[in-house]
Amino acid sequence: MLKGRILEELGQTQNAQQYWEGWLSHSKGVEQRGLFELMLYPHYAQQQSANLFIGSDAKIKQASLQKSFIENEANEKSLMQIVQSKASSTDQKNLALYKTLQKSLVHQNFKLFNQAFVLLPQDAAKYKYDSETYQNYKNQPPFSDFIWAGTKITPQMQCPDLFSLTQKLENSPQDLKLRLCLGEYARSPQGYNISYVTALEKETARFQGAIFARGQVYKDIIKSNSVPDLEAYALYRSIMCYSPSGMNDCQDAEVEKSTRKQWFDHIKRDYPSTSWAQSLKYYW
Repeated sequence: MLKGRILEELGQTQNAQQYWEGWLSHSKGVEQRGLFELMLYPHYAQQQSANLFIGSDAKIKQASLQKSFIENEANEKSLMQIVQSKASSTDQKNLALYKTLQKSLVHQNFKLFNQAFVLLPQDAAKYKYDSETYQNYKNQPPFSDFIWAGTKITPQMQCPDLFSLTQKLENSPQDLKLRLCLGEYARSPQGYNISYVTALEKETARFQGAIFARGQVYKDIIKSNSVPDLEAYALYRSIMCYSPSGMNDCQDAEVEKSTRKQWFDHIKRDYPSTSWAQSLKYYW
């Protein structure tokens, strides 16, 4: 163990990997094998070789490490390989599909999201957490997160279901109304987990693509001199990002309170008859 760690500290990555692999091949018992798998895990995770984690010939056989790779380390190519591989178990396929959908949405990779969405089980809406028992459907990922029916902001601003929305976004990724609707999904109960994943992806992103932040969408709408209803709603939502704690929960860059005051004055001055302007009492 000491020699292996010294090789790691000296930056001799390849030598360290070969050293751990040698011990893994000679390991005796579950405890020794588990130890050397743990040492090899970061090497294999860095290489993004899904075959090292799935199937009967996998080098990493610990279920917890296999799951950790899928949940935290696998990039889009590795995840889709796991989803499509005959060597993957049903649990691995489902977890990989869930993470593909989740992370591709966060990174605005709508093409990948749409490719993965059609692979959802037909009863995906049933795959959800029970709020009383805290158990999920058949102990599988909550695929119901992606079954969103859309919403109606105003008669003129209506958002379609999530799959219809992402299909449109694939062709028009900069469309402000469509991006606003993605923000509405992120605000919904189904989109609750997106905020958590966004924070993690900012730290250790494995996926390609800019991370979605609904707060930035509101700022873009305000700057674009959009139609009145759209701008008024964006002003309202920009301010509400800081409600009620004064801390931003919209995943974009923080702004000074003076900027929020400008937004507050803007909506009160230019859109006083809207329900959004009338409901605002603070700018936090």
